[in-house]
Amino acid sequence: MIDGKVVVIEMQQWNKLDVVKRFYTYHCVNTSLLLEKLPLKSIPTGKNEEVKFKDYEDITNVITIVWMVNDNMNMEEDFVSYIPLPEISKDFVLNKELWRDKKNYKKVLEYLERIYKIYENDTRDLDFLQENKLIFVFQKNIIENKKNKSYYKWFKFVKKNSFLKIIKKLKKDFLNDEEIKAIKDTKSYLERVNRFKKSFLKLNKRELTKAGIKIGREEGREEGQKEKAIEIAKQMKNKNISNEDIANMTKLSMKEVENII
Repeated sequence: MIDGKVVVIEMQQWNKLDVVKRFYTYHCVNTSLLLEKLPLKSIPTGKNEEVKFKDYEDITNVITIVWMVNDNMNMEEDFVSYIPLPEISKDFVLNKELWRDKKNYKKVLEYLERIYKIYENDTRDLDFLQENKLIFVFQKNIIENKKNKSYYKWFKFVKKNSFLKIIKKLKKDFLNDEEIKAIKDTKSYLERVNRFKKSFLKLNKRELTKAGIKIGREEGREEGQKEKAIEIAKQMKNKNISNEDIANMTKLSMKEVENII
């Protein structure tokens, strides 16, 4: 609990296509679990009789933070927060013809006024909805954007140092035998995960082909092979596959993949 809110932190270390739906489900489950500890309140209905029901006033906001280690989901920001908002907000943002035309200035203000009134309405705790958040944090962007200095320095250090080097830099005097064993177990676990990831990427070439993504190289001129790789990369981007995995599969450089629109 932080400031009266339930905060759940999840880490996604390798890329999965179902990441959004999966963590949205976890977010909903975390909210549902609050029902288990709700106190009861009752209404007297007669002599020594009452009707009992849960006191939903004790429901707190839930903030789920998903830490994306490798995948930035084609985002440029360090993190992106999603909250429940009135649908009129989405309609306004997507109505480009309205707010891009300077002639519609008055209409835009009227539209915003309508949205603001809805946001300001806290009748029956409507404002409670906006305090529930699903936040995706992108570690790769934190390193590249260098906006958050403390985070950037740490992740830059981690990127340049292996797991074992980091552990060796820790003072052994501060670790007991149980903690040292836990560290070794974690190292072994990460190695197993990385081996699985390599196998997964190889297998995915076959699976992605079944999904309609053509992966392979044409025989012939080098120029033709490059064009084919770029076309494959475009299709993979449309499937929200990370730039890193696209580079691994197509043999394009990260810069080439990032420049593909």
